Amino acid sequence: MKPTSECVEDADQTTLESETQAKSSNSAAAVLPIDKVIALIDLLGDQVVDAQETYELFADSDASGPQRMTMLGHTKALSKLCKNGWTAKSSRVRGNRNISAEGDIKITVESLRHLLSRLIASNNVAVKRIPAATTVPFLSYTDFLAVYVAFLANHHSSS
Repeated sequence: MKPTSECVEDADQTTLESETQAKSSNSAAAVLPIDKVIALIDLLGDQVVDAQETYELFADSDASGPQRMTMLGHTKALSKLCKNGWTAKSSRVRGNRNISAEGDIKITVESLRHLLSRLIASNNVAVKRIPAATTVPFLSYTDFLAVYVAFLANHHSSS
């Protein structure tokens, strides 16, 4: 059995290695070019504030390094954004009566995986792969905006 001082040193070394790996993986994280980010913000207009608040609400705040969103959080965030957007639009159209929007769309993990795969293939997001587990934080804020814009475009073209 190791003396207590050696166990503490081993624990400190393990912690240091974990922190070093986290820092190196964070510094190598892919990001969208600034022109794409500006285009996304322009496309969303006033909705970008709601998108940012929703991202912060559903992102994994425990993740080391920059904040990332899981696939489950992503599904919930898009559902919330769409519900809020449709409710606001329907109340404006219906004389400010609080009636929920008709034809709510079901957002599933599978449909988001498909959309995100298409965005990865066309280099419209910085993330390079989708984790198999739905609870792994991986999606940055700018990638979230890109998926949100693509989702809105798909929804509007299909309706």
